[in-house]
Amino acid sequence: HALRPGVRVWGVETEGAEAMSEALAAGGPVPVALSSISTTLSAPTVSQLTYDHVSALVEEVLVVPDREAVQGCLDLTEHAKVWTEPAAGCLLPGARLVRERVGDGARLGLVVCGGNATTADMMSWADRFGLR
Repeated sequence: HALRPGVRVWGVETEGAEAMSEALAAGGPVPVALSSISTTLSAPTVSQLTYDHVSALVEEVLVVPDREAVQGCLDLTEHAKVWTEPAAGCLLPGARLVRERVGDGARLGLVVCGGNATTADMMSWADRFGLR
């Protein structure tokens, strides 16, 4: 924001790991029940410092189902040749939601991280959600 004030930032969480979206709705950090397969997004609460930064700098925190996050992982692997975990896989469905909000002409940048999922994890999730 300091270098490019017009840049808008969105966050993405998976259902069952909604610590930040719940905190934003409540006006501050709150404990949440965790059920997402995305363990790297599954903090039972957010810190006050993280909440303060996100509430000041992030446009919105979007929430996507685990199934869509896993499909995002498979799509990133197939099309971008990037191995990710559901925390990064949720970016693709999140980007689709952002594009719906701001229009097809938007330029989006995704910060893709993580590869902490094993092949067995990914196959198990793909089977669980009927994605194979």
